[in-house]
Amino acid sequence: MGDGAYPGDEAVTEQAFDTCSNDFTSYVGVDTEGSHFDVTIFAPSQAEWNTGVHTAACVVFYPASDTIGSAKGVGAGMPQVAG
Repeated sequence: MGDGAYPGDEAVTEQAFDTCSNDFTSYVGVDTEGSHFDVTIFAPSQAEWNTGVHTAACVVFYPASDTIGSAKGVGAGMPQVAG
């Protein structure tokens, strides 16, 4: 997410969300609007940033249930539901 001074909560969250949304499309094969999956982010807080953590994490998940396998390349298809 770059170096330098902490850009603020809103800027960090926005940058992480934009990056994760773009990565979601590349990874899953469609954007979040066309997928059964969703994405959430974990962005560094100011305290984390100040210790050198400048990386956000993107998590792809199926909100309706637990799944088996990967979301990679699933596109608009249904995930394999656990159990």
